[in-house]
Amino acid sequence: MIHTLFLVLTYGLVLLIKRKGQNMTFTTAYLRILGIAAICLLAFLRVNAQQWQRVENLPASEISALFSSGDTLIAAGINRIYFSYDSGDTWSDSEPIFSAPGFITGLQYANGRLYVGDLDNGVYSTPDGGQTWQSENSGLSGPGAQDIISLVVRGDQLYAGTSGSGVFVKICLATMHGQATTQVCPGSIFLV
Repeated sequence: MIHTLFLVLTYGLVLLIKRKGQNMTFTTAYLRILGIAAICLLAFLRVNAQQWQRVENLPASEISALFSSGDTLIAAGINRIYFSYDSGDTWSDSEPIFSAPGFITGLQYANGRLYVGDLDNGVYSTPDGGQTWQSENSGLSGPGAQDIISLVVRGDQLYAGTSGSGVFVKICLATMHGQATTQVCPGSIFLV
């Protein structure tokens, strides 16, 4: 940053001194360039010194995971999900996901479903914006297999990182005659 500012000052000074038809001393030219550089520096600092601001439309409680795609923002709270479809201007919340509060560690959207990974309850999904929830834990077996640390979508597959049983993968898209369909393939979880 300082190196760039020095180059701007030097280049500007040379340009001002070389201008024909102006009776400008070295000191006057230098002060003008210094003033311009100071204004630029203040503008740069103002633009890059933004502070965090709390999103007032969400509860001031634990938000453990975030997801975004286009204008859609999704925030994971305690046992529910908050949705915004207008870049965060307004928010709505889902129905409770689990019978007991959990700690949501991952959010992924694939094939028309939102997948939620939880540290205690495994993987759940919703096709309808959180009005109903379905367990996606079939095949998650072994110590810590339903203790989800992270979720990742890659192509037509959903990966779940666990606390103790490695990584599992689930096919998210079914194919029919070589074309992707909008059906979810239930129970197709495999240990990677």
